[in-house]
Amino acid sequence: MLKYVAKRVFVTIITLWILFTIMFIICRLFPDKNWYWIYKDPLPIQYFNSLKAIITRFDWGICTTAGPLYMNVTKYCAGKIAFTLYTSGVAFVLSITLAFFLGIFCAYFNNGPLGKLVNICALGLGSLPCFVTGYALQYISFRTGGIIPLTMDIGYDFLSINMLKSVTLPIIALTLGPTALYMQHLRNDILETYNSDFVALLKIKGLTKWQIYKRHLIQHATISVLTQIPMSLAVFTVNAFIIEKMFAIPGAGISFIRSFFNIEHVPEDVSWLHTLGIITDYNVFVMYSMFFISIIICGGLLIDIIYSLLDPRIRVGTNKANIY
Repeated sequence: MLKYVAKRVFVTIITLWILFTIMFIICRLFPDKNWYWIYKDPLPIQYFNSLKAIITRFDWGICTTAGPLYMNVTKYCAGKIAFTLYTSGVAFVLSITLAFFLGIFCAYFNNGPLGKLVNICALGLGSLPCFVTGYALQYISFRTGGIIPLTMDIGYDFLSINMLKSVTLPIIALTLGPTALYMQHLRNDILETYNSDFVALLKIKGLTKWQIYKRHLIQHATISVLTQIPMSLAVFTVNAFIIEKMFAIPGAGISFIRSFFNIEHVPEDVSWLHTLGIITDYNVFVMYSMFFISIIICGGLLIDIIYSLLDPRIRVGTNKANIY
């Protein structure tokens, strides 16, 4: 087991290093934008110094256009990432948890009226993009007199009542669609397994429906939910960009786009940056890119490890068939 985990961790580190190298080189090769004083050194020296600073001090450089000029990129991005993790992270946990229980519920009561009703509602919500759900929630909030704020509260007191109220709508908008989709996938997977020959044998042995679910299908459902996590991380990353813009969340999504396309306003006292050809912030862009990539890749690594713990017969990526 330890050998398997060590191998997967090593492959993950090499993958992240290769992706960082590719992004670093591509950003530095943009024409007419790489001769600012921090980019004057030859490309190999820039690369070595950046990689050394990241490994030893987790220092991603300084801002050239995003945020305050010359501000440390790690500090600037950490403040934005905190808001993204607060909203998207909570929505992600809620969607996976709700999908797990609702999927089992709909499969168990598949022929009942309540199970069918939940399934129909899930079909409708799963077909709606997150921005449609977001606009609907904003309209409801407006019509109810703004009981729940339309925009996120300012500050880092994430446990305050005002902050919790202000993130209610964006969290709901991020949660509903993925929950419905993952619930449908889990329900269909459980029903397919329940109709298999393996379960038919269990019925012949005298096991009740609940015993079959409790002893066999719930574990199967857990593995089925885990398979959705890497893809759901990518979905939440994209949806976060939209929801953060709609609800004025000062998160990493909008800041990530601005770091490359220079949408952010540049103050008058540093407008001379444009005369030097600086219209993007490479350091901010690379750190945000590696942050989102690391979440997806490390999420896949964690799922592979959990697979092997839940079912020792599963060894993703090995050439040996561990079936006994």
